[in-house]
Amino acid sequence: MQIAATLTCTLALFAAGLFVDSAAAQSAQAQVTETTSAEATASDSGAAPEKPEAEEDEEAEDPMGWIGIGVKVGLGYVGSSEIGMDAASLGLAPTVNGMQVNYEHTFVTPGRTGVQLAIPINLGGGGFGWVVEPYFHFASYSARGVYTGPTFNLHLADPLYLGFGFGFKGAILKANALDFGMDLGGRIPVTLHYYLANDIGLIAEVGIGYTATGLTLKPAPGLEAGDISFGGAFSWDFGVGLRFP
Repeated sequence: MQIAATLTCTLALFAAGLFVDSAAAQSAQAQVTETTSAEATASDSGAAPEKPEAEEDEEAEDPMGWIGIGVKVGLGYVGSSEIGMDAASLGLAPTVNGMQVNYEHTFVTPGRTGVQLAIPINLGGGGFGWVVEPYFHFASYSARGVYTGPTFNLHLADPLYLGFGFGFKGAILKANALDFGMDLGGRIPVTLHYYLANDIGLIAEVGIGYTATGLTLKPAPGLEAGDISFGGAFSWDFGVGLRFP
């Protein structure tokens, strides 16, 4: 009897162990099946994986696009310059003994201050880039021209960039007194960009430089215009506007 009781207890304990192991295995298999089913459902639904937070932060902190276009409105100034011109072409040479005595006439250009409209096109984004900027200057001599040159944009803070550069500018001049005129010179701009959002920023820019003005005045009746002559002067401009992006 004792042997039978012992065998009975042993078989009971062995059966209980098998039951516990079987239940644990079934629970683990159910968890694996549930996880696989959830992944398959997400895949079938076409849900895109979430973007890492690091990439989102990088985009938010660097809003300046590789290609950007803007518009600026402000003031421009080109100083007065003295230009030596052929007096005979202006009808100013006197006649002595029936012969015209030619001499060099000094023509002083007016200082030109007026509204300036510019459309900067930026390539390169933060760091090194290039700018091509058509501009219109409305003054005593109206100017239609372009500034172009390298630029360096330093990312000071999340929305703020400080840029500086140097380059060439040239323009064609128009005025009633001119037969032909042009501006040729160099310019150094300093620019602040402050981004209100990832696709729009405010611009404030100051530029200084030196401008050589070349022109010929309209000749006296019956005379031909003389050769173009140049004079130089200090120039500056200031403008505010928007950039996208």
